[in-house]
Amino acid sequence: MNFSTGYLGRKVYSLAATAIVLATASTSQAQLLPIVVPTQDLGIPTGVGIMLGGFETGIGNFSTTGEANVTGTVGGSALLSPTEGTQQLFLETTGTVDNFLENPYTATVSVDIVLDVFLGLNPGDIDAFVGVTDLDNQSEGATEGSAARQTIEVLAPTTLSFDYAFITDELDQPSDFSDTAFFALNGELFLLGNLEDTSLFTMLSFTTGFDGVIPYQTFMVNLDPGVHTFGFGVVDVSDTIVNSALLIDNVMVSPEPTSAAIFALTAGALTVRRRRRPNVHSAVDATHPN
Repeated sequence: MNFSTGYLGRKVYSLAATAIVLATASTSQAQLLPIVVPTQDLGIPTGVGIMLGGFETGIGNFSTTGEANVTGTVGGSALLSPTEGTQQLFLETTGTVDNFLENPYTATVSVDIVLDVFLGLNPGDIDAFVGVTDLDNQSEGATEGSAARQTIEVLAPTTLSFDYAFITDELDQPSDFSDTAFFALNGELFLLGNLEDTSLFTMLSFTTGFDGVIPYQTFMVNLDPGVHTFGFGVVDVSDTIVNSALLIDNVMVSPEPTSAAIFALTAGALTVRRRRRPNVHSAVDATHPN
């Protein structure tokens, strides 16, 4: 992978081509999310993108688990405003949210193993990814959380991009309680935010229901032709008490200069067998180069 990294600004990832095995839909149809766009050559002109998630009309083509909702600006804070339009995806760790938020939410969260399976990971991958111990030096890992996913097929080199912000009410907690947000792509995890470096956070007004945010930034990854399953998640670590959340907006695919088309999968047409993920710690290191 070739990277330009750093928490503030734009991250660009380039993934080498990977073998994706396709099978008939008789196995695990529920794990495939169709994208409701025409399944033919869309003839996208160079530089013109397709919006996969603007969330202006709801959750759209994403499949979700846990506490996943669409909301406007959170708590009246400009730092927690959508980057595109007036709506954004809101994923949170716990099922009870302060009433400061604009929309009421129902308590439905998923344990980390459910998230592993949902995102096409091996059971325990998210626990290994967060990799923390509690105050008794006992591994606690991810305790609960929420996620959203989508599957696409691209026929030419394509750039997937999205905007994200990580918010938390846990800045005053011990470092062992490092709630974590991440991006999953084809079985590999990438860090979007955690509590290991509190200097990255901007303080928020109490009216937001959170005490800090790593403000919105853009993540970009270059995809080779093939089928790709991607998703976003946020998890509580070592407890189930204090809330953190992940905001997502402006999820797009844009052809690279040589690209002219993108195809979508239709319901029941194909399923994807996930490739085995590389060592998860290398993904963490890649996101935080020394």
